[in-house]
Amino acid sequence: MFQTCGLFIRLNLEYSKVPGSILGRAIKIKNTTFNQEVYPEQRLRISSKLKSIIMGFYTFECEVTSEDKVVCLAELVLK
Repeated sequence: MFQTCGLFIRLNLEYSKVPGSILGRAIKIKNTTFNQEVYPEQRLRISSKLKSIIMGFYTFECEVTSEDKVVCLAELVLK
């Protein structure tokens, strides 16, 4: 999930030409729930939605699904 969000930040800053660092560093994991186990051969779909940008901190709502079942929900903060 962090990689998906970090990629968004990197592409957003590169294409908008906003000055600043392009690190996408993991800062905080909030409100996370794991609903079931996942195994190495399972296909996962990771969805991330930008919730807010405050003082350079990007907050995302993330969802991981497998076979149309939600296996993880999380709120992540990156800088």
